[in-house]
Amino acid sequence: NFGLDQARGEWVAALGDDDWLECDMVETLLAASAGYDLVYGESATHDGSDRVFGSWPPGWGTFCDGANIRRNQGYRYDRGCVDRHLPEDADLWIRMLADGRRFRFVDRIVHHYYPAGPR
Repeated sequence: NFGLDQARGEWVAALGDDDWLECDMVETLLAASAGYDLVYGESATHDGSDRVFGSWPPGWGTFCDGANIRRNQGYRYDRGCVDRHLPEDADLWIRMLADGRRFRFVDRIVHHYYPAGPR
């Protein structure tokens, strides 16, 4: 939330210390952003499963921390959702969907998740 408060651009991207972004992620997602409130792509998980997730329509199992660019519309990350066993990014997306925000999916890997840190 501190980062959201400091952001001055029209779009922001979430990034954790265990994330790695494709070098053209920002350009790719911005190119698809016209008329949308949140744009996201696929995320590859590097935890031994080599699972790729992210799809249309958005729903459980498609939420990608760091693999999206979203317009700052006054939404905040709810730290309490972790206590309810819900990831912060999924909680944010669910609230945006419930409010009728427009999402767009880009069908390519734009983000990588390394739970043990990048190799």
